[in-house]
Amino acid sequence: MSGEVLSPGQFDQLRAVARVLIPGDGHSPAANELNDYDELLRRAVDALGPEADALCHALTRLPANVELAVLEGFALDEAAAFDLISTAVAGAYFMSEHVLQSIGYPVGARHAAPHDRAAEELGNGLLDPMLARDPLVVLPPATAQHLHSDPE
Repeated sequence: MSGEVLSPGQFDQLRAVARVLIPGDGHSPAANELNDYDELLRRAVDALGPEADALCHALTRLPANVELAVLEGFALDEAAAFDLISTAVAGAYFMSEHVLQSIGYPVGARHAAPHDRAAEELGNGLLDPMLARDPLVVLPPATAQHLHSDPE
């Protein structure tokens, strides 16, 4: 699944959540003020990879009336679904160069490390603790059950 497969209604839901969670302030713009926010949402959904299906499922559980108090209740009652939705919304927001500049984060051309340098870094054990830990992705309970059940 990719951002192109999300329905217009699902994008509307994500934009509504962004409007509430990321209202902006004197230094950083609101999510709905970003001209390219829809494209950033598509990129964020694409970045979720296989978790995009879980995002679609989470959006089916999102209440129709998206206000702060409603989202606070949703976050308590449907924590995993809220985490996935808010991660997609915030991830899209922080992909914006305008937002990054507003918080003082450097933007511009990226300079990849030479391949031999990357091999040195991997060979010195730098990533060993990260590779040894459990995955950080937490699926909503219904999705986790579906993935771990035996097919009939």
